[in-house]
Amino acid sequence: MVNVTAIGVCLEDDALPSLAVKWRGKSAEELFESDELFRDVVKGPFEKFIQVTPFLQLINYGFAAKFSDKLIGY
Repeated sequence: MVNVTAIGVCLEDDALPSLAVKWRGKSAEELFESDELFRDVVKGPFEKFIQVTPFLQLINYGFAAKFSDKLIGY
């Protein structure tokens, strides 16, 4: 596997109580696999800072081509 991009999300303190109302009691695996949790984090009523860091400089066609090559390889 080749990592091409990392995404980091920092949330303000108010985020945890807001998210806990809906997500309390879920296992780590359930949270990890949930697209809905990700949407709740992105759209939540709290401040967030998102940083995207490319490991490889791949843009437009280069990114798609590299991704496709890796999928075909697997």
